[in-house]
Amino acid sequence: MKANTGHWRVATVFDVWKNGSLEVKLESRGQNKAVVTVTGTSINDTWDWQSAPDARTPSTLRGERNGRIIIEVSSDDRTPQP
Repeated sequence: MKANTGHWRVATVFDVWKNGSLEVKLESRGQNKAVVTVTGTSINDTWDWQSAPDARTPSTLRGERNGRIIIEVSSDDRTPQP
């Protein structure tokens, strides 16, 4: 895979639980946001991502499965600084 761009987004899924056929859709929501949807036999996940404002702040990520939040990472979730 090659790209010659300043903004390149890639979404992938690994079926480690062997659910069967999975579909991944990545939808850009402007320069700094995207929504990834993963659907399959027993999965209907939506992942909302927003880029970080700087190198010290984490990106925000919110994952929902069947309408219920399963993970949420925000700018408050920083690692300790040395």
